[in-house]
Amino acid sequence: MKISAVYKISNRYFLNKKRFRFQVTAVYFILFFLLFFSVTFGASFYTTLKKIFSSADTKFVTVVPKDMDISIFKISTPSFLGKGELKENHLSSINKLAEVTDVSATYSLNSPSQLSGGMFEMSYGTDLAIFGEEKPFEKIKYNSKNIKIIPAVVSSRLLDIYNLSFAPANNLPKLSEKIIIGRKFNVSIGQNSFSSTEKKYRFKVKIVGLSDKVEMLGITVPETILRKLAAKVSSDIKISSIRVEAENAADLISIAENLVKSGYKLRENGNKLFEKVNKYITGMKMIINLPIAFVLFIIILFIKNQLKYMLAVLRKEMGIQLTFGIYCNDLIKIWLFQYGKLMILASFFGFASGILLIKLFIFLQNGYYFQNIIAVNYDGLRFFIYAAVIIFFSLFYLYYNLRTFFKKNTIVNLIS
Repeated sequence: MKISAVYKISNRYFLNKKRFRFQVTAVYFILFFLLFFSVTFGASFYTTLKKIFSSADTKFVTVVPKDMDISIFKISTPSFLGKGELKENHLSSINKLAEVTDVSATYSLNSPSQLSGGMFEMSYGTDLAIFGEEKPFEKIKYNSKNIKIIPAVVSSRLLDIYNLSFAPANNLPKLSEKIIIGRKFNVSIGQNSFSSTEKKYRFKVKIVGLSDKVEMLGITVPETILRKLAAKVSSDIKISSIRVEAENAADLISIAENLVKSGYKLRENGNKLFEKVNKYITGMKMIINLPIAFVLFIIILFIKNQLKYMLAVLRKEMGIQLTFGIYCNDLIKIWLFQYGKLMILASFFGFASGILLIKLFIFLQNGYYFQNIIAVNYDGLRFFIYAAVIIFFSLFYLYYNLRTFFKKNTIVNLIS
């Protein structure tokens, strides 16, 4: 029988069976409605927990070159052992990991450097490293061609260390960010207290910002300018670290585990509390999925009992149809088509009704504090995958039982 014929005959066959169509549609609507709520609850609960237990410093991890101990010294791991030196191709491979939202490299100048200057009545000088990164300067305007006065960002943690320990110990005034930003210092590359190279270059840096996301023991300048400075002293630059960011702390745990499995070394960001909490959150996935499993169990029971009931009610009618020459396979196709159509409609009605009810609830709760905490995640893709699987196995179960039913019962048995 052709599909067009099945469509017409099936609709005519069930045209007057309004009670049957209403029963199947209504019950499947309720089941898909509950399934949608279970999926949304699980996804929203997990998303909300990740939102609550996520903060700025739990959304990134820093990859650093591997090192190894030789007696009392540490050296970079030899290249043939892997990850002793970070390279450009590592950026693309890390960026391909699941849940990674951003990857950025911090470069360092492979040349001795020294900073000097004065503040108030104090003058000082110190050896330091020069790093290059574009991200801290995304919102700062600067002239990339000017390498006489270069914009620089320093770590805010240095200011915290000074105010919390160095200043009180030496009876010095505490400093704010406003005092630091805008000040200029002299920098010399090619020499420091321990070594010197043939080529040297001197310039000034202007502090344009403080950040807790840049390297602490040095100054950070734009990467493009760092490359020009390296050319001035015939030096090279290398990747000193790679910053890997995630949307939330729970995803970061998974990313960190994958990075370690891939052989990378991670620098701890110092937040063990969130790491422990998010491991518990990740472990709650199975518990969150229990309502979905319960709904699926109810659906299986309904399909079994509803089919048993309909076969009992329509037993005699199907026997008469077989008497008039309708084939068993054609009758099965008619049933399968009608069931499939009603289940698909019920799934869409359940999905749409669930969204409208949740949106209505959120609208009525407008202004309440918890609304800012809850992160609703409808996860429609997951719902329709579950719905498609349920419909497929429901139709398969229906087909198997109808085949068994017609094999076990003769026309005489059906009519009598």
